[in-house]
Amino acid sequence: MTYSLLHISDCHFGKHFVHTKYASRSMPIAWKLLLDFVENNVDRLNGIFVSGDIVDRGTSKQVSLAMYLLFGVQVGNILIPEELRGEPSLSSFGLPIYWIPGNHDRFHFGHMRAPGGKLIDSVQAGRGSIRIDLTPQILNVGSKRVLFAGLDLSVRKMTHALPPILGMFGQGRYYTDAIPGAEKKLPEADAVLWGMHFAPYTNIRWFALGFSQTARTIGGLIQLIGAKELLSFSKRNGVVAILCGHTHVSDQGTVQGMKLSVAGSCMVGDVFGQSFSLYRFRDRGTDLVCEHTVFRLGRECVFEPETEALWTL
Repeated sequence: MTYSLLHISDCHFGKHFVHTKYASRSMPIAWKLLLDFVENNVDRLNGIFVSGDIVDRGTSKQVSLAMYLLFGVQVGNILIPEELRGEPSLSSFGLPIYWIPGNHDRFHFGHMRAPGGKLIDSVQAGRGSIRIDLTPQILNVGSKRVLFAGLDLSVRKMTHALPPILGMFGQGRYYTDAIPGAEKKLPEADAVLWGMHFAPYTNIRWFALGFSQTARTIGGLIQLIGAKELLSFSKRNGVVAILCGHTHVSDQGTVQGMKLSVAGSCMVGDVFGQSFSLYRFRDRGTDLVCEHTVFRLGRECVFEPETEALWTL
């Protein structure tokens, strides 16, 4: 009757993690503690969602590192740091890992970090890997079927971003051909859940007033262009909630009538700290409900539950 989904985002593997403690030269403590959490709760989890910005730069070295830490596979001839060999990967616990790329995963370093890099598309991620923008999945919650589908909305060209010029590094864009079902028929379901990288705030007012203080300084640099149109489409087509990341700040709320859960970064130890989200979907006969808990890395180096919410979907 229950489906439990762990939601992590913005790992930024390969980044020099300022303010972050390390278990070894290459493994931040936050990642090791996350693996410990999964191992200790694996019997109560059904899947894991990674909502983009898996790497900090879309280079072969960083993509290879990410694929090793997530799926335990080596990409090409890139050497994995010696101290990571033998460490468990996220997929080693036998849970399906649903994932989508983010804007950092598509940085193309042949052209000054321009968007549009495709290296992340060429790797064979290995065991447990399911890119839900390419292969939407059915989550069985009791008698209900929930379609979990992904959207890859990173800007594809510099000219697709809005001013200022730095927008091309952090903005997403609503592309109609990226909508699940645009190119092939989707399975029948009782409800639809979308997973994406970019938080679909509808305008700068939402950034400044509706969710976190973070966006007062970030503004339009991380906006999803066309968010209003995307939200209108989602409501018309049975989407009950959107799970996303990108801002590094954990937030929950409703935008334009759509339930929205934004995961913080599980790895980057900036001023907002590391966190992840846990959703427990339950079939209550006529209703599908979701118990949502945010876990934050505390002073004792343990991920502790911080906030809880209950949605009726």
